[in-house]
Amino acid sequence: MASDSISLKQISRLHPMQLLGKPAQKQLIEIALQIKVKQGSMVLKKRKELTSYSYLFKGKVELRHSFDDRRLLSVEDEMALQPLEDLIDIGASIRALEECVILRFDRDFIDNLRTSSSPASSPVDSTYGVVSIEGDANYLDSSMIDDDYQEDWTLQLLDSPLARNLKPTALHRLMAKLERVDVKLGDQLIEQGQRADYFYILISGEAALSTDLHGPFNGQTINLSEGTHFGEEALLGDTLRNATIKMTSDGVVGRLNRQQFLEVFSESLLPTLPEQQFNQLLEQEEIACLLLDVRFREELRDDTRENVLNIPISRLRSALPQLNRGTTYLLSAQGGPRSELACCILRQHDFSAFLQAPVEQPETKKTA
Repeated sequence: MASDSISLKQISRLHPMQLLGKPAQKQLIEIALQIKVKQGSMVLKKRKELTSYSYLFKGKVELRHSFDDRRLLSVEDEMALQPLEDLIDIGASIRALEECVILRFDRDFIDNLRTSSSPASSPVDSTYGVVSIEGDANYLDSSMIDDDYQEDWTLQLLDSPLARNLKPTALHRLMAKLERVDVKLGDQLIEQGQRADYFYILISGEAALSTDLHGPFNGQTINLSEGTHFGEEALLGDTLRNATIKMTSDGVVGRLNRQQFLEVFSESLLPTLPEQQFNQLLEQEEIACLLLDVRFREELRDDTRENVLNIPISRLRSALPQLNRGTTYLLSAQGGPRSELACCILRQHDFSAFLQAPVEQPETKKTA
């Protein structure tokens, strides 16, 4: 299905786009994400940290602050020219009353355009690759740019802690690299105890996650719906799967291997600091920083470093309530994939966390 064209007149009526010059407005047309939402689906739920400007482009939605406080919004309403995020309070939600289309823009990009003295010079063409996500997704040549079109399963994904801080470039890369696989009722996607090979997104259909009766989740079963993602923790931590996931209907999944996952999510979830900058952060006193090592205690017996917080990766989730959100946690390179997983978990829970770049070993000179 082709996306609907967006005119310069439509963009220029939106707030705060009407404050931009025409060259900048044309750039926004090129990077706009069109998201098709089914009737009854969640359009967005407002959070404290806003990363996007979303607008009702087609259809009708309900602004729901509580069970008794609900308002109808149609694309013809003057309020539809305002970002949807600005029309509701934190914790409130917006649902589609009929099939509708949402325009979404990266908030930081628009705010940068507003403050830039020369918006037209912003390097959009070199920064944003626009992709078609109909059928096989590939990056398009700049001469073939078309508006992006997303299916409504992406709404749940984009609202998840994993993806809500993705920049447009990373989102486009995700759509381009995502391998779609048709699956049938009863197909097993993940088997407990096996090595991880892929990160998965449930594009359509339903699945069930089951755990071992004697394991940490006590045999719990969880039903998974469209937009649910899974498999990233074992993939990053190079650990065994801790659950089994089977399809409970026919459907489609999207998947990424480890390298593809890192190419998409590393900037938002795995920011890495070179050794010198990493050590400077530990030594300065202006920002509260703490070195975190997620290896097992037995592995640290010969460690001589001071002021190291040791939380084994298997206990990190349960320890999150005891961590200080005002502290920046620096993950040591010695933890390898476990440090990557820890950084991913911390940043998904809105902690400030950074990885130490692997320490390069000096080359040994060969003797004749």
